[in-house]
Amino acid sequence: MRALAHPARLASLEHLMRGGPATATELGRIAGLTPSAMSYHLRLLERAGLISTAPGRGDGRERVWQSNQTGGWKIDALDDGTEDSRAVSAELLRSVLSVQELQLNRWLSRASEPGWLDTGYFVENAILVNHAELVALGEQIQQLMDQYRPTNRTNPPADAVLHRAALRSFPVTEPLPGEDVKE
Repeated sequence: MRALAHPARLASLEHLMRGGPATATELGRIAGLTPSAMSYHLRLLERAGLISTAPGRGDGRERVWQSNQTGGWKIDALDDGTEDSRAVSAELLRSVLSVQELQLNRWLSRASEPGWLDTGYFVENAILVNHAELVALGEQIQQLMDQYRPTNRTNPPADAVLHRAALRSFPVTEPLPGEDVKE
């Protein structure tokens, strides 16, 4: 988790998973970092076993990186009972949300284009569940989404495009006005 707890590393890993091999220079452009700063982050991801060196592109002058992950990822447990794990987990979640917000804002930047807003899908519900039910619901949603992962689509429709789908669930600490919440 510590290796992913930085927006630049998270964005780079995501790009490598989705877009294939890339150099520190290419990934630095995506993450807004210099190639040398990006190289530092890539070495951390490599030490964590999340990425590795890819076959070169021919001239041998640049190091190309590839993901060791496929499709996506999930975190089953964020708190092993230690203060350190809670701190790292909180930083990881902040990084995940930061990258998701960046992607959402990039998408929203095209909102003036006719029909663009209809290319996304948004839903939010208040649900009343205990921890076991929440885990079971998450597993059901994951199974449903698995069939649409790019690596699982052998013959997708010609008009299929890559979408980001994220599920967030957290306890309501203060209900919105009119929201029915069991205390």
